[in-house]
Amino acid sequence: MSATLLRCASAFGMASRMRFDLTVNEFTREIACGKNLTVYDANTWRPYCHVKDFGRLIETVLQAPNDLVAFEVFNSGGDKNNATKQMIVDKILKRIPSDLVEYLEKGIDTRNYKVSFNKVKTVLGFEPKYSIQDGVDEIIYAFKNNIFEKVNENRDFHGNYKINYNGEF
Repeated sequence: MSATLLRCASAFGMASRMRFDLTVNEFTREIACGKNLTVYDANTWRPYCHVKDFGRLIETVLQAPNDLVAFEVFNSGGDKNNATKQMIVDKILKRIPSDLVEYLEKGIDTRNYKVSFNKVKTVLGFEPKYSIQDGVDEIIYAFKNNIFEKVNENRDFHGNYKINYNGEF
């Protein structure tokens, strides 16, 4: 057994433990629910990867010959899912027209980068099957079919959990 490091892009898409604190999912939820969406620094780039593609890549690494993956680092995702926030919003607005999107500059998260996925593609032959548009479409479908009918009652439930530890068990 040996270690392999997967440097994960930001996840998106339907999952059994849905996350709506991740950009693609959050933006889609807000627009699908008819809420105001404020987008900071719309032209900043980030890498994204569908949760199903993460699963496929993990399986690929586990089944790969050890000499290909032992002590290697792979960016997890694919070039087709490097996108700006504006590109994500445009994909959502193609499906759900809305005039409730506001764009502002100088947000608190100033990260702006594209990631190369050449190594994972050439060494493991991995490319994502799912695009950002696929993720947007499946989330819109879920909202139209009331899969998340109580999503607005407890907005923190579908995000990172906060654990308040007081020093006792």
